[in-house]
Amino acid sequence: MSAKISFLLFGLTTLLLFSCGRYKAYEDAEIVSRDVTKGSSFVTDLDSVIVINLKSKEDEQMRGTLTVAWKNEEKRAEVDFTTDTTCNGVLSLTMNDKKGDEVFYRETPFLNEEISYRDSSAFGKKRMWLLTFYIQDFEGKAEYRIRFKPDEEEE
Repeated sequence: MSAKISFLLFGLTTLLLFSCGRYKAYEDAEIVSRDVTKGSSFVTDLDSVIVINLKSKEDEQMRGTLTVAWKNEEKRAEVDFTTDTTCNGVLSLTMNDKKGDEVFYRETPFLNEEISYRDSSAFGKKRMWLLTFYIQDFEGKAEYRIRFKPDEEEE
């Protein structure tokens, strides 16, 4: 009987250790993967704010995926998105909390226009989050600023 209990405790301990943070192996602002063509992507960590800049080559369409680990010290995030040029194409951002649950998704299509917005994620688990940027036929220059959003009462 004690062997069963020991096995059960070992299993529960292992489960807790590995489920505590799906992305805990990554460093803050670490580029997990970058598969981007015909443009540049830069990641800058400014303490509580991570800045992602995307810029296509002139007269070419940028495509690909950029995935970045980000240490969120709160349960939510706030996204500020801006362009300072006329853009075409589609940019999408997906955020997954430390458990891997999707807490934010926003697709931004452009048709020869400038766009800016501020949006907030759903509540998620604190610590390492994964930010995935999908770039589809994008022409222009865009910036994401993602920061901790202080905990508020859950609705």
